[in-house]
Amino acid sequence: MTSRRPRIKPTPKRASVGVDVRDDGTRSPWTLGVLEGVQAALLGIIMLAVVSVIAWILSTSPLGTLFTVVAASVQVWLLSHGAPVSYDGGSFGFVPWLVTALPIWLCYRAGRRLTIAGGITRARRKAARTGTVSRYFSLISWVCMAVVYGAIALATSAAMGRQPLPTHPWQAAGGAFLVALIAGGVGVLRLPKKHRNDADDYPQTKLRAKLVGLVGEGVVDFAAASVRAVLLCTGIILAAGFVLVVVTIIVHHHQFAALYGTLGATGTGAIVLSFGQLLALPNLVVWASSWMTGPGFVLGTGSSISPFGTTIGPIPAVPVLAGIPTDAVDWAGVFVVVPALAGLAAGWWMLAKGIDAWPEQLIASASIGVGTGVLLGVLGGLSGGPVGPGLLMTTGPHAVQFALIGAAGAFVGAALALLAGPRIVPTSRKAAEQIASGARSAERKFASSGTRRQD
Repeated sequence: MTSRRPRIKPTPKRASVGVDVRDDGTRSPWTLGVLEGVQAALLGIIMLAVVSVIAWILSTSPLGTLFTVVAASVQVWLLSHGAPVSYDGGSFGFVPWLVTALPIWLCYRAGRRLTIAGGITRARRKAARTGTVSRYFSLISWVCMAVVYGAIALATSAAMGRQPLPTHPWQAAGGAFLVALIAGGVGVLRLPKKHRNDADDYPQTKLRAKLVGLVGEGVVDFAAASVRAVLLCTGIILAAGFVLVVVTIIVHHHQFAALYGTLGATGTGAIVLSFGQLLALPNLVVWASSWMTGPGFVLGTGSSISPFGTTIGPIPAVPVLAGIPTDAVDWAGVFVVVPALAGLAAGWWMLAKGIDAWPEQLIASASIGVGTGVLLGVLGGLSGGPVGPGLLMTTGPHAVQFALIGAAGAFVGAALALLAGPRIVPTSRKAAEQIASGARSAERKFASSGTRRQD
């Protein structure tokens, strides 16, 4: 007869001295926020430094030393948060959005991890009955992450000094804080699919419940649908701008190739130059969208580039700018209807959500127009910036005009869809109901005939 060994309950692992870990293996929100902020900042700097060093190694005529290359990559990281680089006679503040996409993605992922950690902490302590978790767990860790992220940008900018060019420390800190706050906030508020069964342990469910209690479920659903419609409308306008950029590159590829030859960009140099232009592709898409809707954009103080005419001086020797039209376009009026078509699609999408009363239709049309205009104006204002001394201190779309024309077109298109749509949708719904009823009757006849055969 063998004797069984008594089961020994495993003791929870303790962390080393100085790390705030509870008995149930969870950390405090302050510790999580600090760790995620440091990780997001360091990963962004390291990834840019690695890419810069690889380009420096592969270059046939490398510029500067390894230290200069690493320092420049750190300044690119600061620039990606909106901190311009100053030099004698001007500043460089044009931010390629694909560079900014890296810190945005890292901060978004940090926010996702924070909300998952908060939900797991609640579930563990609820199961172990070791205490409750503050309702502000995710909020505390999120804000702490943003503060630490901004502090790292402040310290980095101050430590860099004038190597190789100075940046304003507090401007770098403010931009980094906003990027971490917004991108991390989106990550915190997005409920992970793997954890939707435990939705009560996450802040998204509680936030929606509070909003429903304040204004009602119908208002919350209407607001959510309006936000999606605004994103749809803006996305269609930007998609049209992207198509315009691609078509321009294809049509003017000879000018692009000639400018590459003039710059002497061959081999690795051509790859680096193309990669640099690719980083600014989202900015160019916004510029093309502004040009397409009418306001256009500027490439220097006093210049104007629009479908109705072009007035421009010397421009930077960048191949992608070789496709800028020099004269007015005869069919420019066709482009102006793009915001209206985008609003028409967004309004039709809202109509499918069951908005059939005219007050709701009017509010939905106004929300689509205003939201699209605000979003286009913000994108237009952020897509430009100084790229050189003198006249080149001003580049980018006319943000206010871009916003107003986009808002007006989106409102007209959405109103047309929401007001004229109900006359079309009921007919299609009636036809669909007739088809469905016919299918059900045929199924019943088939089932009854099968029963008679068995009898």
